[in-house]
Amino acid sequence: MSYEEYLERYTGAGPVPEKEFGFYEEKAGKLIDGFTFGRAEGSELDEVLYARAELIQFLYENQGRRGVVSESNDGLSLTYADDGDDIAAAREIVKQWLGGTGLMYAGVEMGEDGYGYN
Repeated sequence: MSYEEYLERYTGAGPVPEKEFGFYEEKAGKLIDGFTFGRAEGSELDEVLYARAELIQFLYENQGRRGVVSESNDGLSLTYADDGDDIAAAREIVKQWLGGTGLMYAGVEMGEDGYGYN
């Protein structure tokens, strides 16, 4: 995904700066590949591009606050979550976009020969 494609699909406030985009784009791609078992790679579905753009934004916005789930300014109190919460949130973003496409299907597709090979 190019920076221009990202800007076309992400319409929220404060997009990722162009100089930092490559890092988050690569990381989002790796996560999507993991969540889709590599099926999204090379896909031309718009849903994949929208999932990637939203995931890029999520990763960028949460990079400095990694694991912080609540904080208090008065007494400087921070509560941290484990890394699994970030992964779960990322998976939910991808699931919203790709859940109905079959790309996240975790089972084995049966081939004509009745085995898991096509």
